[in-house]
Amino acid sequence: YTAFRDAAQEIAVGDFPEILEFQDGGIFALRLEEIIPPKLEEFEDVRDRIAENWIVAETLARLNDRAEQILTAVEGGAELDSFDLPVERSEPLTRDGYLPDAPQTLLTTSFEMAPGEIRALDDGVSAFVLRLDEVLPPDLEDPDVVERRDSLVEEAARGIGVDIQEAFIAALEMQAGISLDQRAINAVHSAFP
Repeated sequence: YTAFRDAAQEIAVGDFPEILEFQDGGIFALRLEEIIPPKLEEFEDVRDRIAENWIVAETLARLNDRAEQILTAVEGGAELDSFDLPVERSEPLTRDGYLPDAPQTLLTTSFEMAPGEIRALDDGVSAFVLRLDEVLPPDLEDPDVVERRDSLVEEAARGIGVDIQEAFIAALEMQAGISLDQRAINAVHSAFP
């Protein structure tokens, strides 16, 4: 929650806790008891973790170097199948699709690419070379597409209705020289069964 982070950065030891509100309507109170200064852990306690992290970082760096080499070779005319590495081809996917055994960043990145484009990327653990072969138009008869389209049309109509109502209220208030409290009006409306 942004409100909590902001409050936590501004609070000082000894400040009296006050009730603050989250964006979703929840509330919280915050009090800082003490600030514990950071301290370095003993090397013997973190030696194994340091070694593991170094191995992961170096392995990823080498994988990224290899992915860049492959990318350069493919851009020069080589085939992806020619590198004695696994090549996986996907069926057409939508933005909310799923690629098994692949990070979500691959799918997200593919929707930023142009047909024929190729990129090297990593997910912090593995490196990939991604090529987008084609972009297909949506199947307007697909039940999921129909449902999404209808939902968007309904949402847009609702939004336009709210905008018209707000514009009318603003014009009415200006013309009559009055001010309406929408929260009070909503409270009255919600009191009716």
